[in-house]
Amino acid sequence: MNYFITIQPNKYNSSDRDLIINFKKAIQRYYRKTIGRQYHKHKDLQYKLNIDLSHGKDNITTHPHLHIIADIPDNQCYDFIRFVTVYLKKSYPKLSVDCQPLISDLDKLRAGMYSLKQSVRMYDEKDLQTTNYIF
Repeated sequence: MNYFITIQPNKYNSSDRDLIINFKKAIQRYYRKTIGRQYHKHKDLQYKLNIDLSHGKDNITTHPHLHIIADIPDNQCYDFIRFVTVYLKKSYPKLSVDCQPLISDLDKLRAGMYSLKQSVRMYDEKDLQTTNYIF
């Protein structure tokens, strides 16, 4: 099932690059835990992610956050969110995470348009597997 996940570090003037790198490390640790040490060889077991790096509405300070449309099985969504939240709270103590299921095609379209409207930069799971997330 598809989910719309918002990861908000609630830290002003934080680095976009650090947020993406920390999120990538969290996903790598999660895959290492669930799939095993050789997780990079099992692309079919990894989730399909579309990640949009967004900034807040305030133009004076930078408030980066992530909007993620993820195709995660229902029985694994809670574990994924909990693991990523616990890992990222080490770097961002005021982190807040929101997860909404995208049930209909209209929900997917609305979430995609909202992410696209606020997006500064877009990533997918292939960008995180390589170094294309660094800018």
